[in-house]
Formats: sequence, C-alpha cells, structure tokens
Amino acid sequence: MTGLANAAETYARDGPSAKKALLESLGSLTALYPTHIWKEDYFLFPMTNKILNEEEQKDLQEKFEMVEKAIGIDVHHRFELVAEKLEKKTQEPQDV
Repeated sequence: MTGLANAAETYARDGPSAKKALLESLGSLTALYPTHIWKEDYFLFPMTNKILNEEEQKDLQEKFEMVEKAIGIDVHHRFELVAEKLEKKTQEPQDV
C-alpha cells in the first residue's frame, strides 16, 4: 500500500508525468485484491467459524466495529469515492 500512496501523492503533485506509475500501482492492487478476498471468504472465515465459539465470534465482531468507528463509519465509501476520482482523472486526455 505504501507504493500506491506514494504513486497517488506523486500523481497529485506532478500530474501526467506520474500517471504511468500510478496506473501500475493500481494494477498491482487490482490483481492482488480478488485473491485476498477469496482467501478470506474460503479459508479465514470458515476456519474462524470452526475455531471460535459464539461468544468469541461476538467479541471479535465488536472489536471490528470499534476499529471501524475509530477510522470512520463511512471509510469504505470514502475509499470508493477516491477510487472513482482517480479513475476519472487517469482517463482524462492529458496535455503533453
């Protein structure tokens, strides 16, 4: 994620000259993310359901909710908005 943050900052500062690095970083993330989600859905969560009892799962859920509140309830929505803005900006014709 550090690479993406750096690429986004460079793009915001330097514009078109940094577009390639940003697109490469986003491409790497989009390649990684589906595999990450698959592992959570088919390994991590089923394993958790087998290992943790109902009380432990409830406690874990409460802790996840506390983290989400700490970073902001709408954090996922904000990330989606940032992604949409980046997508639009990288698709705009650039003056060379």
